[in-house]
Amino acid sequence: MKQIVLVDGKWCAYRHHFAHLRLSSGGKPTGMLYGFLTELLKINKKLPEAHIIICWDGEGKTWRHNSYSAYKANRAPNPEYEKMQWQTHQLIPFLRLLGLWVLQEGDVEADDMIGMVANLMARHGHEVRIFSKDHDLFQLVDNNVFVWPDLDLAPLKVKDVERWLGAPLEAFLDIRAMAGDPGDGMKGLPGVGLKTAAKLWKPGSSLRSQLGLKYEKHWDRIRKERLLAEIITNPHSVVWSKETRKILIDLMKRFVAKPECDGDWAHRHRRDIYRFLAQYDLNELLAERQKLFRFP
Repeated sequence: MKQIVLVDGKWCAYRHHFAHLRLSSGGKPTGMLYGFLTELLKINKKLPEAHIIICWDGEGKTWRHNSYSAYKANRAPNPEYEKMQWQTHQLIPFLRLLGLWVLQEGDVEADDMIGMVANLMARHGHEVRIFSKDHDLFQLVDNNVFVWPDLDLAPLKVKDVERWLGAPLEAFLDIRAMAGDPGDGMKGLPGVGLKTAAKLWKPGSSLRSQLGLKYEKHWDRIRKERLLAEIITNPHSVVWSKETRKILIDLMKRFVAKPECDGDWAHRHRRDIYRFLAQYDLNELLAERQKLFRFP
């Protein structure tokens, strides 16, 4: 059995941009670069034999945007967007230079990419830890898949998610639909949060019956929001275009064959790796560069 750590790339990158806003080199921000690479070294120290895979949002609109115009439509403009984008465009090629898998495909969200890889590796008997604080990913937790929001704490198991949810894991999507998610443009039921939604949920009942007469007028929207909240774990899903489906199926086949980091690739490009770290004044990481070459 292998240990797999799936990193929610955008979440990890953005949190470190804001955590290290003061770091820069030659007038360019470098906090994301420093923080992200430091986090990878920390994961490697905690789980030296684990294979680290980074999943990133693809460019452009996803199937959720095409299905629901309000999806993520109400997010305020991010004044740091250009700085974060610039660092992202430096970071992703560098991660690949290290020989790491960086999974990013066109119209595929990172959540769905994580879902497909986690499902695939769990079915092959491997332990999967998802490094993220995104609550949507809780729906993926099972006996082989865990969410690891804090590297200093134990990963979350089914019982931990159920304690947070206030209901069995099978209720997750119904409760999330009723509670809504303002950040994603999901309105949910008026005046209903997570705790109230957990009380409305009844085992063995359909989502529509749980709404009752009081919320019946919201049924069409809630039904759609529940569909959008579900993470896709199947590369054969009909939500993908024919072209994307083919790419994903091929990617999963290649990934099963070789999920580990290509250490030889990193060694062959060690001068480029050294040059990158020096270019952006990542001096603390220069001393750790040999560890960067030895990711499993």
